[in-house]
Amino acid sequence: GGLLILVFLAKGVFGLIIPITLIFYGLALANAGKFTFEEMKSLGIIQIFLGLLAAYFMEYSLLFWAFGFGLMHILYGIYMHLKYEK
Repeated sequence: GGLLILVFLAKGVFGLIIPITLIFYGLALANAGKFTFEEMKSLGIIQIFLGLLAAYFMEYSLLFWAFGFGLMHILYGIYMHLKYEK
């Protein structure tokens, strides 16, 4: 994923960088869900979905990126804390 982003940077395809970061991060989370907490898989699927939305609605891609990497991690952290720390 990182190498594809570097290729996009080199070729000047800046519009797809944000969606690609969400999609590949989501793929990594979904795969990590097999080896860590099962909830990681659902967070990964949400990130992939947000990446696809960001690719379709390019004018709002930064908002999808902020929602995915910002708000979703906060909500996920609260959920995990309430589930496993009580």
